[in-house]
Amino acid sequence: MKDDSNTTWLEQVSRRFTEALDEQANALDAATLQRINQARRQALAGRKRSWRLAGRWWVPAGSLAAIALAAVVVINLPGQSGAPLGGEFPDSEAIQLLTAQDDLELYRDLDFYLWLDQQDAG
Repeated sequence: MKDDSNTTWLEQVSRRFTEALDEQANALDAATLQRINQARRQALAGRKRSWRLAGRWWVPAGSLAAIALAAVVVINLPGQSGAPLGGEFPDSEAIQLLTAQDDLELYRDLDFYLWLDQQDAG
């Protein structure tokens, strides 16, 4: 309920503000309107001109910056000693486990076999 009242209040304030701005804009004299239009045209002309000039060197400069950033990221990645991203090679047991051709049933009951191994040791 509170959100609805806040939304309604904001809409009313926005509407009143817009109406007040419209009234003030309609009350401007011809000389002021002419100066505003002239300033607007100058701003738009300067913007177009500077955008064309900027486009000539911003694109290559931006491309070079992106390439440099990518090079820095690739060079500074953790584990760049030839190891996977974890930084270390897996130990021989992990490699054997991953490359084994054993039946997968053994791995489903791995917790049981680890428990059994501990029982034999005790």
